[in-house]
This record gives sequence, C-alpha cells and structure tokens, in this order.
Amino acid sequence: MSIVPADTVLRAGWALSSREKGHKVGYGYRPQFFAEVWRPGEPSLVVPIATKGNHGNASASAVQLASASVHAEAVHIGE
Repeated sequence: MSIVPADTVLRAGWALSSREKGHKVGYGYRPQFFAEVWRPGEPSLVVPIATKGNHGNASASAVQLASASVHAEAVHIGE
C-alpha cells in the first residue's frame, strides 16, 4: 500500500492554488491523500482519503463527516 499527498497527485501540470504559476484549476474540494492498494499481478485500487479533526460533540461530528465526504467525492477516478 502507498499513501501519497493529493496535491502531489493532482499537480500534473496544473496549479492548485493562486500562489502557484501555471494553468489554474479549481480544486477547492479535494482529499488530503490517496491510498493505492495493490497486489502483484492485480489491478490497483486507488482510494481518496479526507481527514478531519474533531474535538466537539456529535452534531459537530456530523457536519465534519459531511464535509469530508464532499472532499473525497470531488475527485473521480476512472470512468
């Protein structure tokens, strides 16, 4: 298994923020990491990972889980 920062993966020729030079792409919502899970001789499985901290109550957790879902679902892998 490999864990890679999402900015490294998504930076394939595009600037991810206004501080970077190059063609700007609006990746406001994106996961923080990608995990590639593989076995020799078999296709890889790539999974977006969104991380959120929580120091609040259950209602705050629901909002943070929903937000993390938006970040993970913003990237489509494959067809």
